[in-house]
Amino acid sequence: MSAAALSRAAGLNPRAVKDIEERRANSPRIATVVALARGLGVSEATLLGLPSAMEVSPELSAFLARFDPEQQDEILQRLSEMFPSAKAAS
Repeated sequence: MSAAALSRAAGLNPRAVKDIEERRANSPRIATVVALARGLGVSEATLLGLPSAMEVSPELSAFLARFDPEQQDEILQRLSEMFPSAKAAS
């Protein structure tokens, strides 16, 4: 994608995109990063080279929200016993 096409997709000034592309802008504003990610159709984390967070289904999240933290720890412990090859996030 050209800098001009990206600037249109992101709603940014073409010069700003070109400056980032050519590394003249070392620390773009967070709003610029968000706009660029939107224009590219990727997450901000991906654009910044950060690992993506694993997505949890809304149904699982809603189910776990019914339990207090101690109960959630118990659920995690039981699941870890059932699926020992799965690694829990630390």
